[in-house]
Amino acid sequence: MKKLKSEFTINEIGKLQFYSGILVGIGYSIILNYLFRFTLKVANFGVFINEWKWDYEINTYYYYLIGFTSVGFAFCYTIYI
Repeated sequence: MKKLKSEFTINEIGKLQFYSGILVGIGYSIILNYLFRFTLKVANFGVFINEWKWDYEINTYYYYLIGFTSVGFAFCYTIYI
């Protein structure tokens, strides 16, 4: 019977490439998380001016959305590299 799924292990990739890929993915995730939060604050800047409220708090929903999105994009980009 023919195997459709090849064996893909850390030893085939190489330990340095595997672990450095994980570190790069975590780094991209953190950077994207900060960029998405900054974009959300800039997008809601009109609310700051109207209410004269400068300490903006991000809703829990947006924390989860930004977290999952940044991890997803970082994973896709790391796999592409």
